[in-house]
Amino acid sequence: MHDAVIATIAELLRRASEAMQGERFDECVQDARAVLELFVNNDDSHEWAAMRSQAHCLIARASYRLGNIRDAYGQAEIALSIAVQAGCTAEQADALLILGTASEYISEYADALNFYRRAIALFESLGNRASRAIALGNMGLVYRHTANYNDALEYALAALDEHIKLGMDDHAARVTGNIGVIYGNLDDYEKALDYLFRALEKHTELNRRSDAAKVLSSIGNTYHDISDYPNALKYMFAALDAHREIGNKMGIAATLGGLGVVYAGMAFSSAEACEYTRQAREIFREIGMKAEEAIMLCNIGNHYRESGEFELALSHMHEALEIHREIGAWHHVARDLENIGLAYLNLTDYRAAERCFGEAAAISSELGMQHEYAHVLANLGTLRLTVAAGEFYNPAKAEEDARMALAINRRLGAKKDEAVSHELLAVLCKAQRRWEEYAEHIEKFYELEREVASEEIQKQAQKFQLERKIADMKHQREIEHRQAEAERREFEQSLERQRRELERNIGKLVEKNRFLTEITVDLREIRRFARGEGNLKADELIEKIRRNVGSIESLGTLEQQMNDVHREFIVRIQEQYPALTPMEVKIAVLLRMNLTSPNIASLLYISHRTVELHRARLRRKMGLKAADNVYLTLEKL
Repeated sequence: MHDAVIATIAELLRRASEAMQGERFDECVQDARAVLELFVNNDDSHEWAAMRSQAHCLIARASYRLGNIRDAYGQAEIALSIAVQAGCTAEQADALLILGTASEYISEYADALNFYRRAIALFESLGNRASRAIALGNMGLVYRHTANYNDALEYALAALDEHIKLGMDDHAARVTGNIGVIYGNLDDYEKALDYLFRALEKHTELNRRSDAAKVLSSIGNTYHDISDYPNALKYMFAALDAHREIGNKMGIAATLGGLGVVYAGMAFSSAEACEYTRQAREIFREIGMKAEEAIMLCNIGNHYRESGEFELALSHMHEALEIHREIGAWHHVARDLENIGLAYLNLTDYRAAERCFGEAAAISSELGMQHEYAHVLANLGTLRLTVAAGEFYNPAKAEEDARMALAINRRLGAKKDEAVSHELLAVLCKAQRRWEEYAEHIEKFYELEREVASEEIQKQAQKFQLERKIADMKHQREIEHRQAEAERREFEQSLERQRRELERNIGKLVEKNRFLTEITVDLREIRRFARGEGNLKADELIEKIRRNVGSIESLGTLEQQMNDVHREFIVRIQEQYPALTPMEVKIAVLLRMNLTSPNIASLLYISHRTVELHRARLRRKMGLKAADNVYLTLEKL
């Protein structure tokens, strides 16, 4: 390929990457596909294979964010195949990372972990610690999805440690937020909020507004989990305002959906819950995020089911199910089917309910979704104990379902669901006059109910303790903020004092040198008319003056003071224009102080012509045109 084509490909890849980072996914796909169209000769060299693989990876990432999971998976597979064939290790690792994410999304958790492990091995071989840490964090997310929270925490903490060592503050803040969510899953709300507030503080410090808004939403979700609805709404609305200010449609939609969930948990708020969820659905549909749109549809269906509008509920739930089947999001398919089954049960359509529960049970069991599987089994048991269910009435099978659900819930420590299983078995035993077993199950049911109620009371008590601790944390942060602000103001005032003192000292030195220079000129003029001893006396005086003329370099304290006051400017100009010599940097500082060339010449004890030469070189290296004002340019730098 010609150099012009190489340059075009490099530019297209750069644009596609920038579009991806800017969440302009359609634009990313367009530029990446334009790259692939340039490979008409199917050149198999290492360099071209690497660029083709990169283009396919970009399409895969954009497709994933657009909700086209199957397309993302397919593009990542192509990218991996090209990279493996050409021996492009970095591109292989990148493609594996995307395949892991896509597999995670479609509930293929074993495959996701396998892809991530392979990616980690390649990143280790490349010495790419940063990408390895990202993959470790992704593994933590997979384990969180499968409710293996201890493993999730282990990988997330390992990722956090590595990010901190590498100075990857933005990634460290993201993982800190994920750790907070994991602690929330473990019902450790104190640690959850601690990590989330730390993540929020870091994102705010780094000015990563989008990430900060996501954490605000997670904080709102955590407060919702402890039934603290006022704080849940407070942080959710703060997240919504932040996303709207940024213009992040995805964040706006996700937060609106979260608000729907919060309002759904509050009494007499079903209308608000439905409205916020509907708004979220419209935005997800607009930006093409199918999976999220389907989740909102199912949530709307649940709002209708809880208000007794079962036909409307089924309409929305079936639409959600169709989308989730289409994109292969099987964990969502299982949940959709269970919700549809409950709606059919409300309508006494036992055949349809049994079919949906059965399919949901098969999928959740296959995916290892133990909590969901136990939940569906309990629903099946309830159906099979309903006499009106006719042909589906089957006490023996109901008992089998209830006992299996009971065993799973005990293993998971899900006391509320375990109580439901005991209640179901108690009803069955009572109907069959198995009084001794009935007594055991009903006693265990009431015992668990008391424990759950007690835990709810403790949770509320913890909530108040948390509020106190959070208030203390906020107070401490406020104190630290005020201290930092006071230190900043003191530093600025000190710097301003030094600046004024520097200007005074430089002014005095300029005046002194100018006065002594004028005397030297006069002495040289007198020397022309003097003879013998007069000439010697004039030379002696000129030499004394020369020794007393002080340049800024000869006065080390003054030069150090200038470097201290203008330290940030010196760093910026050296970074932006590395070709500048130390003398040109010094000239730039003095020009920024609005000194004229004659004054600079006097200050540095060099000729006016030498100063003008340095100024000309400075302008040339900075790329200034004749019409550009060097003083204004340096002041803005």
